[in-house]
Amino acid sequence: MKDLFGTGKAVLIYPYGKHHHSHWEIMYYCEGTGVNTIDGVRYRFVPGTIICQPPFLDHEDISQSGFKCINIVVNDFDLSDRLPVIVQDTGNHDFLTVFNQIYNEFHNENDLNVTNSLLNILTIYISRRLKEKPLSPHTDYLKNEIINNFADPDFSILETIEKLPASKSHVRLMFENDVGMSPKEYLKSVRMEQAKKLMEGSSRLISEISFRCGYADPFYFSRIFRKHFGINPREWRKTQK
Repeated sequence: MKDLFGTGKAVLIYPYGKHHHSHWEIMYYCEGTGVNTIDGVRYRFVPGTIICQPPFLDHEDISQSGFKCINIVVNDFDLSDRLPVIVQDTGNHDFLTVFNQIYNEFHNENDLNVTNSLLNILTIYISRRLKEKPLSPHTDYLKNEIINNFADPDFSILETIEKLPASKSHVRLMFENDVGMSPKEYLKSVRMEQAKKLMEGSSRLISEISFRCGYADPFYFSRIFRKHFGINPREWRKTQK
């Protein structure tokens, strides 16, 4: 990548009409779902989708519920010869971190050296993501829904699966093939890893950590934590000091 021309954040845009740019536009969709159409080809986006749009190709966004995004406009894009590039963020939101840093550096610090370094990191992240085994669309959607809603005690994997145009057994099988565990196990894994992060170097109450990780009952949370890690939360916290 070379020469950052601008970056911005859009909030709750519903349809964003057909237009084009003379430069590459890299979009990170933070919230909402919809369809991005580039030169007549439709690309579905969910939270965490990154779409790199080539110059001079008409594109538009359509969303029934609205969406939020961060966009970066650059002169060149080393990974593609005028073809769209689409990847999905990691479970740790590595891409979102870099997008926010680029936005903040451009608007607040205006340090081009730092900004260019961040753009290079973004290029490396995208390149690495393209080489990884692609997830099936249903797995991709379900995985992102779990990551975005793990803190909600009322989040239902079954209700999320039922929104997909496929049988529940097929979605579960595809998820296990792609991720290596069932959706239920993956949700528990995400919650447990988040619990460890919240306990590291903090004095938060176990009940607060339980709630932040999607468990309304702290005693049930402690049982799940012990079963998952072989040690209860208070004992685990002592081992970190």
